[in-house]
Amino acid sequence: MNLRRIFADEVDGAQSGADRTRAGTEFGLGCGVSQDLTLRASARADVIGDDGFTAGLSLNYKFGRNR
Repeated sequence: MNLRRIFADEVDGAQSGADRTRAGTEFGLGCGVSQDLTLRASARADVIGDDGFTAGLSLNYKFGRNR
């Protein structure tokens, strides 16, 4: 869970716009399929403020055997 407070802009001492609050949740999971292969999944949803959802999937492979 993350929470951000965004303050209004100020120009020449005058406030422009409004203060805003944003909150979102994040979840991620990773799995080592083998010694060289990793699978990762993540998701993020905005709870307060902006509306949105982001999901991702990545596959990482380590080339070479320099161990």
